Amino acid sequence: MKIRFAFAVAALLIANLTFGQTNWREYKNQQENSRKSINDYVDNGTVRRNLAPMKSSNPQIEALVKRYIDENASNPTLDGYRVQLFFGKRDEAQEKKTEYLKAYPETPAYITYQAPNFKVRVGNFRTQLEAEKFLHSIRADFPTGFIVPEKIELPNID
Repeated sequence: MKIRFAFAVAALLIANLTFGQTNWREYKNQQENSRKSINDYVDNGTVRRNLAPMKSSNPQIEALVKRYIDENASNPTLDGYRVQLFFGKRDEAQEKKTEYLKAYPETPAYITYQAPNFKVRVGNFRTQLEAEKFLHSIRADFPTGFIVPEKIELPNID
């Protein structure tokens, strides 16, 4: 009885070691293949981007990808921050925007509508720290301003 038990335990250990080695070999192969694919895009420390369009066997997927690319090209935005100065009625929002633009014409202002209020938000800040710095500089004129995350326009590259 003890011999059968010892034989069964030995068989299980051998099977486990063999399975573990197979998984380890597969893992090492995946690691090697991923290194090769990364090295295909790197030349002497310079990274190349593959800008070729995605190829798919499904025309519906290709149509969705094309639609996504067209949509992003027509409305280029990125995640960022703005400073909200006001929300309320339309005419009051227009007055607040005009007041702001007279004092700070170099930073753009936007009026958006979210039922039932209009909001006046200013700036296109990529980081919250930039927005904080700007808010601090206008705090004397607009003491109720606060920072909100929002989709912002892409910065001009001159």
